[in-house]
Amino acid sequence: MIKCEILENEKILRLYPKYDSESGILEIQTKTPTDWVFGLDINGTIIFDINDKFIIENIDILIPKWKWEKYSGKLPWSEKVLKNKSVIFTKETINKKSFYINEGIQAFFDDKNLFFGFSSNSKYDILNKSKGIILSEDCYLLIQESYIVGVILAKDKIN
Repeated sequence: MIKCEILENEKILRLYPKYDSESGILEIQTKTPTDWVFGLDINGTIIFDINDKFIIENIDILIPKWKWEKYSGKLPWSEKVLKNKSVIFTKETINKKSFYINEGIQAFFDDKNLFFGFSSNSKYDILNKSKGIILSEDCYLLIQESYIVGVILAKDKIN
């Protein structure tokens, strides 16, 4: 699992989603990138680019739209949000660099949201038991305890 630290932060780096239909990559990135000193991946399909302060500056999700599954009904996200917080990766996480989830990456959408889960927990457990860290008004990093377990985005912001 991907360990992180949650910090109080008045100046929060915002990340915004954009789907590149030509490459099939969903990019979640800052509008003012700096140097990405570190990187880590999950199953080779979720890639985090990280600055020298261990803060996420970019996330690439290499799962094309045709693999996203329609969820029947409404995704059971609790919508618990931690305000004025930011996330940094631990040194242990940065040093490990590559993570593997046996169950694979979960990709689901409903009428409102798009969800990517990267935990061995079920999508219900990830969505219902997680708290969201605001990356931007339409994008949340999902956290359980001190672990990053997913991302949820407003579907209407994805082309």
